[in-house]
Amino acid sequence: VEDCYFRHTDRGLRIKTRRGRGKDAILSNIVFRNLTLDHVMTPLVVNSFYFCDPDGKTEYVQSREFHPVDERTPQIKKMIFENMTCTNCHVAAAFFDGLPEKKIEELVLKNISISYAESPKFDVPAMSEGIEKSSKRGLFARNVAKLYMENVTIEGQDGEALELIGVDELEEK
Repeated sequence: VEDCYFRHTDRGLRIKTRRGRGKDAILSNIVFRNLTLDHVMTPLVVNSFYFCDPDGKTEYVQSREFHPVDERTPQIKKMIFENMTCTNCHVAAAFFDGLPEKKIEELVLKNISISYAESPKFDVPAMSEGIEKSSKRGLFARNVAKLYMENVTIEGQDGEALELIGVDELEEK
């Protein structure tokens, strides 16, 4: 996805999957480049707990507990986000939520600036169960093997700019 302008959307760039999609859900080498996002609720979302379909809200799909890897387990490998300006954001800078049993392998963020709206909305950053509503939240990453950040600025958030849980490797430049 290149050279696009997103305005007044709930999620800007959204990768979504869930347990049960298995071998049909191997997401890798997806690149988002040269983008402007304005008045977006949450600009960057990678969600392994998307609650679509009749079984999307089941315990199996929504559990944050470790499950055995099998043919139903989706994979998110490498996502690249670069050269982005995100202004007037509302809920969160980014929301990355991988499975505990199959972490998001690699997220690359380069040359990204994120700032918030003066009167931000209060809502959930991603469509999954158990996610609390927020406003002006920084970058949230859970269950990510490698997070690489180069020239990433988050300005005006409430609380920490980075909220990392189960991130094995963080490289910042």
